[in-house]
Amino acid sequence: MFKEETLIKESPEENLWEKLNKKLMPEVLAGTDFKIPYEALPARQLVTRAEMAQETGSERHPYQYVGRKVNRKSFINPLSQREYVIIKSNRGDSPHLFFSFLGAAEGNPPEFDAGFDVKNLQIRQKSQFSDLVKEKREVWLSRIVTGSNLKGEEHKQYNYLNVGQKDPIIETVFREDAQPEFGEKSIDYVTHGIVVSKKDPSRLVSFIKVQSRDRNNETIFVAGEYQDGNLLRIISRTILLENLPIFEEILRENPESLLKVLEQAPAEEVPKELSLADGKVVLQLPQKLNERRVMEDLASGRPTRWAGGVKIQRQEDINLGSEILVDPEVDKDLHSILEKLKSSFGRSLVKVYFYGSIPRGYKQLQSDIDILAVVETRWDLLQSLNGFLKGPHGQEEKLIHDAIGSYLGPSSSYPFRNIELHTISKEDFEKPSSLKLGDFLRNASQDWALLYNREDKNKFGV
Repeated sequence: MFKEETLIKESPEENLWEKLNKKLMPEVLAGTDFKIPYEALPARQLVTRAEMAQETGSERHPYQYVGRKVNRKSFINPLSQREYVIIKSNRGDSPHLFFSFLGAAEGNPPEFDAGFDVKNLQIRQKSQFSDLVKEKREVWLSRIVTGSNLKGEEHKQYNYLNVGQKDPIIETVFREDAQPEFGEKSIDYVTHGIVVSKKDPSRLVSFIKVQSRDRNNETIFVAGEYQDGNLLRIISRTILLENLPIFEEILRENPESLLKVLEQAPAEEVPKELSLADGKVVLQLPQKLNERRVMEDLASGRPTRWAGGVKIQRQEDINLGSEILVDPEVDKDLHSILEKLKSSFGRSLVKVYFYGSIPRGYKQLQSDIDILAVVETRWDLLQSLNGFLKGPHGQEEKLIHDAIGSYLGPSSSYPFRNIELHTISKEDFEKPSSLKLGDFLRNASQDWALLYNREDKNKFGV
């Protein structure tokens, strides 16, 4: 007769999810002494902790205790209307911590095929400490985002927690990785991805996204559902460039909506290859997936190279339409900004840099386009710019750090995205006049892209 305990078997899937929790739920925010709270706490307390955080590590430098080391802001997602407070380090490849408000309306999670009027979407967010500390409602960590979604180099993972539960665990994982063969010599972008959910561990979703210049930068999306490792059904969609940020935000905000759509699709004989657009694009999903390997790769951070392949029949002599090739979603804006700066400053324009969250690989729906223009003299900082308004710090009253001009402008492509333009004199740029100014430039210079150099007028791009 067997003993009672011998009849109890551990579930392999349960072990794998426990491994995910141990690997993917850090104790502190990388590079800082900010201890990540996994319990409910008032938003003002969370923001205050972030404000007081310091850098860690053996390297010491003059700017280490100047300015904030942890960035924090709150915003309302325009698709779901959910409110979040985001915490991240100001240094390096930092995780983004999404805290959800407890007791507030959950909003309506955006559905996979939902239509949104891009013109009516607006981002509402706060970043000033004085505003954030007034928020007394409680928040709970709901999402941990790691990696980079820099165009063509994506290696991004979204780990979704069970908000409001006593024991926080990861319930869903969304992973996306670039296929590196399609990078340097062409501007076709290919990414592989995976979605897994603890609610139904026997189901996996693998997908491929292809963005091609040959197709006016529209994106082809193909996803396949796997049951017990076998490909069961597939769906495909074509997304225009102007709708791509919304489509990607739907997947980030509600990855389980993709599971729902696949669940409703007819299960029939699945082709080994799916040809689209008159044979110019052929997408292949594997017929089988090893569930254990997928879960182990997600826990270790290894890229998702299990998701099939892509073939593209290229056309020659493609009209680029722009000097700047950074990211199809922002190239039009960057080109427009550069033309306005040339028109406003002429020969006084020395250099132009594209910096901030997008070139660092943190692009989200609410990400601004941050530009730093180096001009010849301080007198140039005081003039009005074509297509831009004076920033919140008003140049006539006071320059930021007594040296930086501030301007605001709308994106020419996406109404929900702002352009923040800063100007600085060549002298202050090369020799910062204060520690705060030096700290600002040091932060901005992390992974920035040089768009224009007066000494080499033909130099554009990263």
